[in-house]
Amino acid sequence: MRLELTDPHTGSGRFLDVDLVLLATGFRDLGTDDRGAREFLPGVLNGIRDGVAVPEDGQASVSRDYRLELAAPQSPLIYLNGLCETTHGMGDAGSFSLLALLAREIADSLASRLTPAR
Repeated sequence: MRLELTDPHTGSGRFLDVDLVLLATGFRDLGTDDRGAREFLPGVLNGIRDGVAVPEDGQASVSRDYRLELAAPQSPLIYLNGLCETTHGMGDAGSFSLLALLAREIADSLASRLTPAR
């Protein structure tokens, strides 16, 4: 699949070839508790549940750049935005004022990983 990405401010664009794009909404925190207000992973990711790295605390492992850490080293890149209060603090609890910063963190991470080697 080929995505056409356009910067709405500058009008500049580029293409990105990908295998899959998944857009999902919903704000439930990752983790576990007795009230069921949290979940190990969003339901849409149940198919990869067994491949998620799980540290001693039993939570899904999420890196500083919001990348879901998977057990296999060659796994696809999966990023979470708005589900990481347990790993990234209260600022990730649906704070719309921080969405641009979170999006930038993810965009920078993607760019560093998807840029072809020279």
